[in-house]
Amino acid sequence: MGVSLKDFIDKMGQTPLHLAAGLGCDDTMPLMLQQGAAVDALDSQRRTPLHLAATLGSVPAVEIILAAGADSSLRSATMRHGADLDARDAEGFAALHAAAQSNQAGAIDVLIEAGAGVNARGGCGKDETLLYVASGSDSPEAVLALLRHGADVHALAGYRHAALHVAAERGHSVVVNALLDAGARLHLRANRYDSWDTPLELAAEGGHVDIVQRLIRQGARLNARGPDGQTVLHKASFENKPDVIDALVAAGAEVDALFLRAALRSPRSVHECSEAPCSLLKHGAVINTRDNSGRTPLHLASYGITNTLFLEGGADMHTISGDGQAPLHAAATRGSVAATQVLLAAGAHVNLPRDKDGSSALSIAALNRHADVVELLIRRGADLGATGYGGSTVLHQVALNNHAGVVDELFKAGVSIEALDRDFRTPLVVTFHGICMRGLGSRPRQDEHATIVALLKHGANANMKLLGDPLVLCAAYFNSVPAAEALLAAVAEVYVFNDHVKNFTPLHVSAKYDHTGVLKALLRNAADTEIRTIHGWTPLHEAAERGHVNSIDALVDGGAKVDVQDLGGCTPLHIACKNLKCSAIRALLRSGADVQALDNSQYSPLHCAVRRIRHRHSACDAAHSVNLLLRWGADENAVDSHGQTAGEGLQGYSANPSRFRNSMLVRLLLSKAPQDKAWRRRGWLVLCRTRPNRVLLKAKHGGASPRSSTRNVRARDAGVWAKVRRWGDVPAGSRGGHYGANRERCYCWWLGWLVGGCTWCT
Repeated sequence: MGVSLKDFIDKMGQTPLHLAAGLGCDDTMPLMLQQGAAVDALDSQRRTPLHLAATLGSVPAVEIILAAGADSSLRSATMRHGADLDARDAEGFAALHAAAQSNQAGAIDVLIEAGAGVNARGGCGKDETLLYVASGSDSPEAVLALLRHGADVHALAGYRHAALHVAAERGHSVVVNALLDAGARLHLRANRYDSWDTPLELAAEGGHVDIVQRLIRQGARLNARGPDGQTVLHKASFENKPDVIDALVAAGAEVDALFLRAALRSPRSVHECSEAPCSLLKHGAVINTRDNSGRTPLHLASYGITNTLFLEGGADMHTISGDGQAPLHAAATRGSVAATQVLLAAGAHVNLPRDKDGSSALSIAALNRHADVVELLIRRGADLGATGYGGSTVLHQVALNNHAGVVDELFKAGVSIEALDRDFRTPLVVTFHGICMRGLGSRPRQDEHATIVALLKHGANANMKLLGDPLVLCAAYFNSVPAAEALLAAVAEVYVFNDHVKNFTPLHVSAKYDHTGVLKALLRNAADTEIRTIHGWTPLHEAAERGHVNSIDALVDGGAKVDVQDLGGCTPLHIACKNLKCSAIRALLRSGADVQALDNSQYSPLHCAVRRIRHRHSACDAAHSVNLLLRWGADENAVDSHGQTAGEGLQGYSANPSRFRNSMLVRLLLSKAPQDKAWRRRGWLVLCRTRPNRVLLKAKHGGASPRSSTRNVRARDAGVWAKVRRWGDVPAGSRGGHYGANRERCYCWWLGWLVGGCTWCT
């Protein structure tokens, strides 16, 4: 049985007929068709062999495909001579579009004679005419062929674009000439980015001088204004096309002040020396005209060559705009060193204040982070004591915008490091205020660190306050280690208090928010670890409340007393148990905290943890905390001031279904705790952690005692410990063990009771 040609398809989805049509192998194509090749097969881009033949422009190949299956019984409205003339590829183009795009006039003639529509539309939006496609592809022969066959030269594609619009925009002069000879309309406006441009405006924006001149000769209107009030000269000025400007003016375009401002607002004038203003001035543009904001072209100029040209033409360099700016202020705002140099060389007043708020050019340059302009103005004698917005000096502006390098230059020039603005803030306070505006806990950026260090290096007062808070306290809030170290090195007071939030010290703040770096810096500078808030809390109480283990360890290493009591007699362990911070409880117990300590109500840490069962969201954590305290020797029989033990305090909670499971779990923990304290002295912690393993191993070996009563390799490989980990619902591992991140935790002994009976050790 033979293999059909339909079965041969390459990775592009093309059949042998596709390849033959695309390569122009018209001598082999009839044989392929006789062997059953599919004339309308589609490749991966949904192209038929006719698409490829039309793209190549092989007239014989196109004719062969069209002649295939000439049997009249196979013809239909969309099938002429065997091939579908209207088949569309992935981009929505038919074969005739492909021929027009590839400038294949011969293929166009054959396809149109075979019945393809000369005004057919295609593309993804199916709105591009054949003439539009050919004009945009710079296919003059295809354009002429389509026009010969009667293509509509006025047909519009998307956004009201005609063929003349796209040809003029892309600079296809031969196509433009052909379309104009065919009677294309000159004044039709296309909606391009809501600008409604004519072909002349599109050609001017693209800088196509030859097309501009051809359209003018054809009768295009030079001074017509669009919906935005702009003429073609406006758009040539904005796009910085001096040759087009010359051609338009030579043809009679009117020049006024608006064109010069359009040229200076061009985005190109920000990155390159614009030639359009030079051309406009040469043609008589008014140099001192003002816009609605009172600005002259000199205000808008960005580069030295433009400024020089304006000044030579008689521009007034002291003209004040509507917002009170002189040209020097405008140059400082944009950070243009060249423009600033030209204006100063021409005699501009370096200390001329801005009318609106009194800011000098130096203050404006500092506010806008233009360090080069700041240094230039200082060298030219700018007044360092001049104040600007809010009474701030240039050093305030530099500090607010974090120019550490400029601080040195200003200090050398003699600026006052302790100058005050209207809010009585020094530059150092202004820097911290900028950090504060981003929110509590925001980490200062590298440039802010550098600015703080630079100001302190030059003698800034480290004991200033921001909104009533000392700066070292702010550094603790913001977790700025370099700032804290610099402030402490500058003899900032370590024992300062926050006046409106419980008398926090920097050490309290660092411990509360776990800012360990600042905390260690304070401890290195002899910060008092026993200093208290109005509630009697030490920094260790704050760290315990939030469960910050790193801060707890750092404070204990720094000499903090682990059993210090607040006004209510609570130790840090009490606070950690009240907030069910298991990690903090463990860290405090490791550091020697007294598990039997009592507060003023005779509550032990165990009482505090058990009482949290009443809170639904924390009941499970309470069980874990109780388990941890019992493993460290908490006395389950200790009574409070009401004569109740921790277990008796659970009365009533078991009736609540939402807390029943956890309250029962805590009851089991308390009722099965060992009564004989000798077990703890004999190492019960080791025994309790082996009990669940013993029970499961015994069950695995059919009741026989295993060789090893502790964890062994076979048990671990068999997944026994994984089973216990899932079953117990308590993180695994033990102190000194080797089970990764959970090494500080061990299996609770109540699991042994659940698995093996009522005893918790062998």
